Amino acid sequence: MLDKIQDYQRQVAEFIAGKEEDVEQFRIKWLGRKGIVKDLYAAFKDVPNEHKRDVGQALNSLKAKIEEAIEKGKASLSSSGTSEESFE
Repeated sequence: MLDKIQDYQRQVAEFIAGKEEDVEQFRIKWLGRKGIVKDLYAAFKDVPNEHKRDVGQALNSLKAKIEEAIEKGKASLSSSGTSEESFE
C-alpha cells in the first residue's frame, strides 16, 4: 500500500491546473465521495497493525499534498486571471 501511496504522491505532484474545471475534476478524483483517498482510507483497515503507523502517516501526507495542490491550482488560476484582466 505504501508503494501505491507513493505513486499517487507523484501523480499529485505532477498536477498542473489549466483552468478551473481542471482543479474541480482533480478535487473530485482525489477527495470526492468516490475518490481515491476515500478508497485508501477504506483499505487502511486491512493493513497489518505493525504497518498502520507508516501507512497512516503516508496517507495523511498524501491528503495534505492533494489539498495543497488544489489550493495552488486555485491560486495560480486566480493570479493569472487577475493579470489577464489588467492587460485588457
